[in-house]
Amino acid sequence: MEECLLIHPENVERAKQELKIQVAIVARPDWFIEENRCRHVIVETLRGTHLRCYLASYGGINFLIVYGRFDRVRTTSGDIDFTLTQEAITFLGIRKIVGTFSVGSIKESGRAGEVYIPNDFVGLGGYNQSMNLEHGFRNVDMISPFCEGIRQNLISAAGKVSFPVRDKGVYACFHGYPRIETQAELDFYASQGWDIVGQTLDPEATLARESGCHYAALAATIDDRLIRERFLDNDPDSREEIDRNIVEGRRRTFEIFLLSLPELAKYEGCRCNCVEQGAHVNKVSKNFFYRPRFLCE
Repeated sequence: MEECLLIHPENVERAKQELKIQVAIVARPDWFIEENRCRHVIVETLRGTHLRCYLASYGGINFLIVYGRFDRVRTTSGDIDFTLTQEAITFLGIRKIVGTFSVGSIKESGRAGEVYIPNDFVGLGGYNQSMNLEHGFRNVDMISPFCEGIRQNLISAAGKVSFPVRDKGVYACFHGYPRIETQAELDFYASQGWDIVGQTLDPEATLARESGCHYAALAATIDDRLIRERFLDNDPDSREEIDRNIVEGRRRTFEIFLLSLPELAKYEGCRCNCVEQGAHVNKVSKNFFYRPRFLCE
């Protein structure tokens, strides 16, 4: 593997010109990083230093792997510094992002091993992170939380794989707690028609929108009601099955991403994120609902 690359405020403009990175993925593709000798990148920003990024290439297209959401030490989702992940991406001028997730299946019909391309989510935690606190209070427009253009690229790529992919679904984001869901919570989520549950889609998706980026997600189910019942009955194979599903889910979501990369690289972006309405633009404005302009424009 090449020597680690340090990108900081003094060399970032040169790095952006030389590397030409247009797309980032938040993922943990250990096998890909090792097999392709991806270059380790440390991104030093004014907000902080991100230590776990990798410069990758596929089909001649450079992209950035932001490795997971933890800096080696696991913590509750409520303690993850999602803002640092987003800052590292926007610092490099990247405005197209795909987040990947390991999730639980909610519905009785849902099965472990499926991949979802969510079209909506429900936030169930106490989110308090923002990229723009210096501008004062404003709400981010999340009526349509994902970039439909990127979603469609992922959906097209998913048509080329052999495993089951659902092209829409609602992600219930159970965020912040050092535990998984209770049965009553899962029953409630199912009664609402929600499909999958996890802990990290939001605020990641909101921070991407707040930063003017196009964002979409891929989520692999690692358990379902049947596996959970076996786990509660002390079935020794259920834990191993979940572990295998985590590894396979990461491979599946990353495969879809790689297949979508040629179109993602060409994608010019829609207007899902580029209209600005904030009070920080017009200080007289009383409008606290806004869609931010691309930072790189």
